[in-house]
Amino acid sequence: MPASRTNDPVRTMTGILEVATQEFASKGLSGGRIDAIAEATRTSKRMIYYYFGSKEGLYLAVLEESYRKMRQIESELQLDNLAPEQALRFAQRLDVIPGAFELLGALQIPFCVATNGPREKVELTLGLTGLRRFFPEHIFSAYEVGIFKPDPGLFLHAAQVLGMAPEHCAVVEDSLPGIQAGLNAGMRVFSLLPAADLPPDMAERVVCIRDLTDLDSVLHTGSHRD
Repeated sequence: MPASRTNDPVRTMTGILEVATQEFASKGLSGGRIDAIAEATRTSKRMIYYYFGSKEGLYLAVLEESYRKMRQIESELQLDNLAPEQALRFAQRLDVIPGAFELLGALQIPFCVATNGPREKVELTLGLTGLRRFFPEHIFSAYEVGIFKPDPGLFLHAAQVLGMAPEHCAVVEDSLPGIQAGLNAGMRVFSLLPAADLPPDMAERVVCIRDLTDLDSVLHTGSHRD
């Protein structure tokens, strides 16, 4: 191990957290490997356990650091305080996924939004895109629930509130943490990311779709979108 890393614990810990974030985001707590993290950071399992105590301790540290970064980004954006002109400029950069209006307008089963973002941001985004009317109450924010993806707790909380068993739920996601959370929750996962952008083991467990028009026939058969 390079001497600079040995003599710079802050740099070493930062490097471990960066690599561990990618490892856990793609594979989750159970699938993430300490050996892989140690190899990528040119440290050792012993060193990782010295700094973080255990695999679970490292996972918790990754989540805490991720939450800190998300809160910092959201506080800098201050989306809930946008002036009308700024909101319009923000709206111009938002694209509604094809098929969203048709699908949401026709669904006869419970559905919701479960997001890692703060409620103010998602409500603004839904409002600017015209989708807010489809979600009068069922918006679940990780900031309010206290559980962030890739932890499955946010999806499991949403399913419980809607009175649906996880195995009867479907998740539509466009991020690796979200996809992993859905898989960890035992739900059927539809990925808006192409299979080529997913880890091979993850790609085998999800259904990749181009947009929401591909879901119409599936979700009208009794599945549940979370």
